[in-house]
Amino acid sequence: MALPNVQLVKTATAQYLTFETDFGVAADLRANGSYDPALVKLAITFLAGKPDAVLLDIGANIGTFAVPVAQATNCRVHAFEAQRIISQLLSANLVMNRIDNAYVENVMLVAPGGAPERFLKAVDYTQAGNFGAYSTDAKLFDARLGKKMQDSGKQERVKAVTLDSYGFENVALIKLDVEGAELDVLKGALKTLEKNNYPPILFEAWSQDWFAAQKKELLAFIEKLGYRVAPMSEAKDNDNFVATHPKSGTAQMGQTAAPAAADLAETFKQAVAALNAGNLPQAEQLLRSLWALKPKNPEILFQLAQTLAKRQNYAEAQRFAAELLTVAPSTNAKALLAQIYVSSGNLAQAVPLLRDLARERNDAATWSYLANVLVQLGENLEAGKAFREAFILEPKQTGSALQYYVRCREHDIDEVIETFRKVQKRNDIGADTHYHIHRVIIMAVEMRARRARGLDEYCASDFDDMLFKYAQAEVAEWKAACNKLFKAMPTNSFAAEVCLTASLADGKLEDYTAIEKVIDPKQVLASAITAPQFYRTIDTRPFAETLARFPKSQLLAQTHDNIPRAIFVGCDKVYFDRYMYAFLGSALAVRSQVGFHVHVFDGDEAELRRVFDAVTAKGTLPLRITVESSGASEDTRLSYYHAVRFLRLMQYHELYPDGVWHLDADFMLGRDPSFLFDLLKTHDTAFAMQPGRIEPHNRIAAGVMGLSGSSFAKRFLKMVSGYLADCWQMGRLQWGADQMAIYLVMLYLRQAGEAPKIFPVTTAHTGNFKPETVFWPSKVGAGDPDAGTMEKARQQAFQALGLQGQA
Repeated sequence: MALPNVQLVKTATAQYLTFETDFGVAADLRANGSYDPALVKLAITFLAGKPDAVLLDIGANIGTFAVPVAQATNCRVHAFEAQRIISQLLSANLVMNRIDNAYVENVMLVAPGGAPERFLKAVDYTQAGNFGAYSTDAKLFDARLGKKMQDSGKQERVKAVTLDSYGFENVALIKLDVEGAELDVLKGALKTLEKNNYPPILFEAWSQDWFAAQKKELLAFIEKLGYRVAPMSEAKDNDNFVATHPKSGTAQMGQTAAPAAADLAETFKQAVAALNAGNLPQAEQLLRSLWALKPKNPEILFQLAQTLAKRQNYAEAQRFAAELLTVAPSTNAKALLAQIYVSSGNLAQAVPLLRDLARERNDAATWSYLANVLVQLGENLEAGKAFREAFILEPKQTGSALQYYVRCREHDIDEVIETFRKVQKRNDIGADTHYHIHRVIIMAVEMRARRARGLDEYCASDFDDMLFKYAQAEVAEWKAACNKLFKAMPTNSFAAEVCLTASLADGKLEDYTAIEKVIDPKQVLASAITAPQFYRTIDTRPFAETLARFPKSQLLAQTHDNIPRAIFVGCDKVYFDRYMYAFLGSALAVRSQVGFHVHVFDGDEAELRRVFDAVTAKGTLPLRITVESSGASEDTRLSYYHAVRFLRLMQYHELYPDGVWHLDADFMLGRDPSFLFDLLKTHDTAFAMQPGRIEPHNRIAAGVMGLSGSSFAKRFLKMVSGYLADCWQMGRLQWGADQMAIYLVMLYLRQAGEAPKIFPVTTAHTGNFKPETVFWPSKVGAGDPDAGTMEKARQQAFQALGLQGQA
């Protein structure tokens, strides 16, 4: 899943990278230059004079607390953030602000007991949301907090540990803000609290009625430890608390009374100070008294509207901001009113203001902000226009805007191509933009194919031929974009995919090892599942451990106990019904002594036994049938089969000492396949190499692969199957990943000096063995068959097997 654009927000003392789509913490940064300054100020007070102290920032988000506190105190900060992507922004912000006294922990802090790893809901960061409201509590996320952001529908694995497992010493302060999971964190921190004399805790507990029971339990737990708990403000809707303990030597935090106003200027200064300190009730009280005296003062109106918005009193905030715009029209006044409209959900009212701001400022950030609001309103055509302006102004920073632009403007693809060409002529665009330039051509081709067929939705199975036909017009332009992409980002995983495809767009098959000169296969494969230690893991993990993570396979039937060499076919029930009768009939016709191992996913066992009985009644074909029930959902089964068939091939590879060939079920054999095994006498592996279609990955025919019994072949297959298994379990297995894995593992082993000896299979070596369909008992068609041809071949096979009338 792609990520949205990042935006650099500069404040008086720091700078932060945020997502443009973040309307939570990042929105406060943009509007006010800080987030929760009262909390920061209080933390600095507790840490004053303790340069060697440790601060634990639990629920650190992008660092709006950790950065200013680390800057002001020079304490050692350990920042915990469970969201992987957000923790990466947090790390970037610490480095960008030149902070070397902070450490980021991408873990989930939990109570003792439970699994060492958890699966968390993954957020779709491309959709506008309050990402700081993320909760590791799935029930809270679904019931409450998920409404503030979009669930991507995927899951991510995260390490689950207790705070006590770190053994921290010299802890002087704990800040705890984990969206409803505070009690679990504290249950796993009892040793840490005792060991460090119960340091002060700044924590959040929501004031909403639906959280009342959890809040009561949390406060009771903290007070039972001997802490005194006080609210950080006296507001009715206060969510922030400070807990202090006699053993820590810190005094309980009291409330500061509102200062008396000696004159207007002094009162205004005090109001702003209260606002910056987070004492919103006091700030509102002082500002209202000033407004009563000076109702048309722009500074008072601005601060009062801002204060009311922070208190979520949007109706009055809008009234004062609108008055400000009348009294003193300015871009700041428009920005404030627009932000209030967005925060209150009145997006339609924000649009005219944001349009004016975008025209006045004419910067990419404002155009992108407008576009995102329009997308939320469903105004895709207008959003497309705004994204186009953002992309043209800042293609290096807003490359992903072009993807949205294409989707929003698909009715006029010629305009999209014109924009793409206009930007491509510039010399200041970077790798990210080259990526999207490549993608826009593919999207344009898809849309032209769709329009030509009169269909509304793209379907790969319907469009492969049409897509390639329409692609021919863009081949030269597409390859030029690919070349620029290679130069800009030669070790990127997407660039590697393009390397596999670009030279094939015109149907020419070039040296398949050329990519080795421009990529690091280890880096590409590891980055594909975002696991830094991935390669070391799959290279050393016992294969049984990988296999144990999937359903068990069972032997359904076999004709021989020992089959020295075999053709392995891994397929689902649909493929079995479509091709396997003809496949087995072909094998019987040529009376081959090569064994056949058919592994069927989610197959009908009764039907499989009937087929087995029919085959054995017709001849002595060495045959073994195994089955498994995947448990995969309807929409994920195809990906599951493509991943796990390699696991099963690895599992059964040991049964065939003379070697095994892996064939897709639609590769029918018209002659004895024994010659295939001659290729393995002097080589560890063999592949059918063929040009791919226009999409990435499709360079090696993964379903036509031979493996000898050598140690090189076994290690190669283990790494491919382990990689695909991990991709599947992390929800990142895409179409064609098997070809990509085969190719890059080969390169990785070559660089390590442990590569298998490969025989590249072509039609020159195999005669009529081609990547095309050959039916038994006579060749009735070639290429992808139509329904009539397929049914004719099936009926011939049924009759030969004695199954006529039973299909």
